[in-house]
Amino acid sequence: ASKGIIVASDVAQEWLLPWWWDHYKAFNNFPVTFVDLGLSQEMKTWCQEKGHYVHLPVAGIFVAEKNELSETTVLEFERENGRHFWNSRRAWFRKPLACLQSPYTASLWIDLDCEIRGSIEPLFSLCDHPSGLSLAKENQTNGAPWFNSGVIAFQKQTPLLYKWALKSLEDHDKYPGDQYRDWE
Repeated sequence: ASKGIIVASDVAQEWLLPWWWDHYKAFNNFPVTFVDLGLSQEMKTWCQEKGHYVHLPVAGIFVAEKNELSETTVLEFERENGRHFWNSRRAWFRKPLACLQSPYTASLWIDLDCEIRGSIEPLFSLCDHPSGLSLAKENQTNGAPWFNSGVIAFQKQTPLLYKWALKSLEDHDKYPGDQYRDWE
């Protein structure tokens, strides 16, 4: 298929999959690839019944744990994200690795907490950005924009996606999650 959707989950967020699916299917019929970041057996089966299933065998241990970071870094991350984000952090850094599993020429990554309320067809035009990847800019922090990675439009094998995946692997201790302040 030339156009498709990528979603991913681990056991901590798999409860969102049926909710997301019901909203998605109410308005759309593009193929969906479900990337397994550590699902229960029940949800693996559910995903295989709904779409294309991919197991992503990447250990979560590559992401620095709270106790491996400086106290200053922990306080900064918690000030920005609250104290309860630590359980989701491993999955966030695997997002670009999951996107690299896309079998589609044009893909949309959609976070599971995004409520789809209509056709997503127009979003595919954002894949045509010269960089091959489109994200929404968020509020400016200290002059540098944040990029929201809840919905991502991208072309298969775009170099920027590989750069993001490498940054996630190498610099995970510098950021609370996958939404970076800069992309340089």
